[in-house]
Amino acid sequence: MRVGLTALAVAAAALGTGCTESDIDSAFSVPRPGEVRGPSDRVRDVPPLQRAETPPPPIGASTLAIEGSRAVVSDADRDRVVAVDLRDSVTDQSWSFPGGEPGRLAFGPEGDTAYVVLRRAGTVARLDLIGGSAPTTFATCPAPRGIDVDAAGTVHVACLGGQLSTFDPDGEPIDSMWLAPDLRDVVVADDGTRWVSRLRSAELFRVAADRSVRRIDLDAVDDARRLDRLGDDFTAMVAWRLRPLDGGVLVVHQGATIAPVRTTEPSGYGGSGCSPGIVGAGVTTLDPTGAVVESRAFGGLVLPVDGVRDGEETIVAAPGNHGLRPTVRSTGEIHCFDHPDEESSADDPQIVALDRAPDGSLWRFSREPAALIGPGGKTIRLGGESVFDTGHDLFHVDAGGGIACASCHPEGGEDGHTWVFSDTGPRRTQPLHGGIKGTEPFHWAGDLADLTALSAEVFAHRMGGPIVDRRYLAAWIDWIDSVPMPVADLGADAAAAERGAGLFHDATVGCAGCHQGGRLADDGTYDVGTGEPLQTPTLRGIGLRGPFMHDGCAETLADRFDTCGGGDAHGQVSGLAPTDVADLVEYLRTL
Repeated sequence: MRVGLTALAVAAAALGTGCTESDIDSAFSVPRPGEVRGPSDRVRDVPPLQRAETPPPPIGASTLAIEGSRAVVSDADRDRVVAVDLRDSVTDQSWSFPGGEPGRLAFGPEGDTAYVVLRRAGTVARLDLIGGSAPTTFATCPAPRGIDVDAAGTVHVACLGGQLSTFDPDGEPIDSMWLAPDLRDVVVADDGTRWVSRLRSAELFRVAADRSVRRIDLDAVDDARRLDRLGDDFTAMVAWRLRPLDGGVLVVHQGATIAPVRTTEPSGYGGSGCSPGIVGAGVTTLDPTGAVVESRAFGGLVLPVDGVRDGEETIVAAPGNHGLRPTVRSTGEIHCFDHPDEESSADDPQIVALDRAPDGSLWRFSREPAALIGPGGKTIRLGGESVFDTGHDLFHVDAGGGIACASCHPEGGEDGHTWVFSDTGPRRTQPLHGGIKGTEPFHWAGDLADLTALSAEVFAHRMGGPIVDRRYLAAWIDWIDSVPMPVADLGADAAAAERGAGLFHDATVGCAGCHQGGRLADDGTYDVGTGEPLQTPTLRGIGLRGPFMHDGCAETLADRFDTCGGGDAHGQVSGLAPTDVADLVEYLRTL
């Protein structure tokens, strides 16, 4: 049976760019049911239309961790955690968490327990790996993301809203501090230092044992901004995975161009071979002090969601690779290939997480079908129903130019990046969380009438993908609409937010005139002092997605009420006192 469209991508420590299109095999299968054709009449092998009974979540949560001979997998697609004895190749325990979306996990100090964040339940589950007792859960924050456990058994949890909290082994709160919204992973070093990443910006926080905080912007560190061999036009973005490495950390992330983007040329978003388009993949390592040891970047790998380092080798799981499938070639220090053990094919499993066992063997977790894959292709089936969904697949698949929808819309949202388009100027990536059906026309200017127009212009023309059949587009938008708006506690001041709500709904201020309804957006097109008519954006989740405005000119919500926000053409805001603006900002942070 046809399963996932993607595979594993592997890169050596000397990763860079430089290979040409002739170095790459771009293999497209013979026609079959559901085939679609793209530029130059390439035939794309598309499986028959299939909808999952329960739409799977965006790729990015599932995690594999190995301690001794035991592997534990958080299978976000099936809302379960599975423990596997690698010696006997058997599944010895499984726990179900309906609607919880299990994500990052960590072993307790003795290896007999594991802790896993339940991203949609706002809890952490404590799993007994030896005695077989029922799991216990404890509340953390509305949207826990990262987790690690130190040698004393203290549990450290990073939250989407910005909290970094600690709990004792039984889940009793110990401490909490606020860093910044959009936290992703946490790693605790032996000396008590905590490293915390942010997803979209790829920034890091180094929190010392004395709770002092250093903020590390990879773009501000020598050699990191240029992302070796991608050049000065790329900036570090979307830190998919943070892992410990020799007292420091390894960051697996993307790179986004800050150069003008060619929107009027075919495949203007895409790259060629191992050379990236507007998005590349990157691996950056930092020493215990926070200094960059190495920063490498490369094209050809789509959605680098996980990675491990062993000596001189870096292995990256890139489940977006399909269509353009990089293979190893004699190109000096370039090493791009899909699969470490055998020749890749379009039917490779879809790898979303990986880890190394103590003996050095590499194990990979395939989401579809659910399996652990070890050295030499050794496979341990984990069972469970198929989660293949056409809409989910179209969203995460390489369109053909080394870029997928999820490259700019990680986890079904947005990357926080402001692109400089050749035809329109600066445009900030728009969010997809909470659904887009019924919000037509699309794009900031409302120039794309419907999903057919959006697919033809962006997926096919700009990303170099095929023209997609309308039945597949229906599955695509249905899946996008299944991704909920994230709910996070941003620590807003309740009294100030209540005053801000009154101002927001005051007709003389005018915010609620356009920002109305369940989405807080009327989907109209207006010139709000920016010099061009633009679509009203939803304000749901606005506190999580700075910078703001269509061109990203407002770094903070308060900046939006300055001249950057359009002045009184964008609500009657010139007469607001600074305290009024502060109250409005607190209210917006609650939406």
